[in-house]
Amino acid sequence: MSVGTRSADVETLHRLGYAQELRRRMSTFSTLGWIAVIWIAFIAILFVLPQAAPGNTLTTFSYAAVAVAVVLVYAGGYWFLSAKNWFKEPKVQGTPEELAKIEAELAAAG
Repeated sequence: MSVGTRSADVETLHRLGYAQELRRRMSTFSTLGWIAVIWIAFIAILFVLPQAAPGNTLTTFSYAAVAVAVVLVYAGGYWFLSAKNWFKEPKVQGTPEELAKIEAELAAAG
């Protein structure tokens, strides 16, 4: 899996987080977005499967699935037990004029 593919996957999943709002703006995104999520899940499972059979002994078993499951359980548990209570959304700091000034300074410097 390349970095470009994973970043596109993250963008798709991020957009689905705002599915309610996006349905109002782009009616076809919901269907395409869910197709993309199913595809992401499929290829993620495909890449975790062992390359050669048999994969059922302790020496040949692919522990990637176990590692992915541990990360998902930990991240999901952390979100449901803690983060969903305090994280709402990114906070905007500064006015649009201040942001435009900063962006102009960065463009001039770089």
